[in-house]
Amino acid sequence: MTVRGSWRGVWPLSFVLLLCPRLAGAQPTIVVNFGTFPSAEAAAVAEREVNWLDADTTDDTACTQCFAAVELQRYLRLMTQQPEAIGIASDDPIPDGELILIGGPDSNAATRALAGELGLDANTPIALGPQGYRIKTGSEQGRRVTVIAGGSRVGTLYGVYDLLHLLGCRWFGPGQVNEEIPHAAWDPMLGVMQKPDFLSRGFYIFEERGDTDFWLWMARNRLNDWSVQVKNPGFLRKLGFQLACGTHDAEWLFLNPSAVYPYRHAQFTSHGDMPADPYPVSPAYQAINSHVTQRLRRWLCRKHKVETGQAITRYPDQYLNRELGLVRLYLRHRNVPWATA
Repeated sequence: MTVRGSWRGVWPLSFVLLLCPRLAGAQPTIVVNFGTFPSAEAAAVAEREVNWLDADTTDDTACTQCFAAVELQRYLRLMTQQPEAIGIASDDPIPDGELILIGGPDSNAATRALAGELGLDANTPIALGPQGYRIKTGSEQGRRVTVIAGGSRVGTLYGVYDLLHLLGCRWFGPGQVNEEIPHAAWDPMLGVMQKPDFLSRGFYIFEERGDTDFWLWMARNRLNDWSVQVKNPGFLRKLGFQLACGTHDAEWLFLNPSAVYPYRHAQFTSHGDMPADPYPVSPAYQAINSHVTQRLRRWLCRKHKVETGQAITRYPDQYLNRELGLVRLYLRHRNVPWATA
């Protein structure tokens, strides 16, 4: 099993205007487009009825965004400890009272109707890409409205999970036993935009593996890469998964230690057409490498009575590293966060 990407550190927050985790009191209604389904609950479990591969994505969107609405309802009820509160309603007509709108103006009629008053630019979620999203709390005729608008159905789902994460929910492992759900009421003031740095974040595997709890854990942490070899691929597509197959040389492609370093770097053979190295390492590492290399060369010259001027010719870096096993910190720790500080 090869891990591809990760959640921590690869989806940086674009900006947060304000978050008030002090929650208290109000009972909002979650508003989502049911599509052709009779209810959000029906749409949320309709993945076997959806054609995920045709050109019409309206049923795909309804299924995923209604699932997002049901997930949000479930966790908000657990947080507020009010199992009958926080209902789900259709986007047309727009319900009264405080609202949580699931989906952008392209997929939710209520979001489309209130976008102007809420100061929501309809192009912003699209510009963030299909996995990006906008979360915004505003006021419309004296009532509070929170919009979770993704660049696609997948972005909207990720926006819901990020909202829950901002409110304190955590999914440390698969299954309910590994959830951490805080007790609080609903009182947000949000302004968030996010998009991923890496489009694929998950596991490169083969054969039938995983289960519902594991895949839900992945989705709630916004992981999305899995194998096509599953019995119910619709469930994973509902969660925004990319399903891959083939590529039996994946480990060699991704982890080949002899591969050419793909960026411009003084330590490697490179040319001007290569992109700049995105992983600069602290100069302290280069200083340590230089100091240790010089000390080792001096010791070898003294031991073997070699003139100092011939040290580099007699004992080049390749000999020190490969034959004598001199460790180069620069290469071993170049990607860890504390090496780039």
